[in-house]
Amino acid sequence: MFGMGGEIIRVDLTTGSIKKEPIDKKLVRKYLLGAGYLSRVLYDMIPGGTDPLGKDNVLGFATGLLTGSMFPQSSRHVIAALSPLTNIWGESHAAGFWGPELKLAGYDAIIFTGASPTPVYLHIEDSIIELL
Repeated sequence: MFGMGGEIIRVDLTTGSIKKEPIDKKLVRKYLLGAGYLSRVLYDMIPGGTDPLGKDNVLGFATGLLTGSMFPQSSRHVIAALSPLTNIWGESHAAGFWGPELKLAGYDAIIFTGASPTPVYLHIEDSIIELL
């Protein structure tokens, strides 16, 4: 499908595992990418009554279908999770190099689960993905 990198990255911060998997094209057709895609995925993954600051919350980053194209405003991406401010859906949108770079590396979204016992960051360089 045009506009897709074709894969998502799932990071379990509790175990340190990183998995690449094909994106569900049915979800993309129904919700597109970006906020629509994350709203469906996080809705399915976050149990009711979850503490927004707890390890059961899920944090998602996603690009849009036009991210990285020559279309105006196509450098945008979205970050979403259960908000600690409202205890309901929270999302933020940003622009810059990050979204297009993720798409050019071949990925449409990153889903973080769990909690790391120490501070870590995710390093992505094309097919190399690691927690440091």
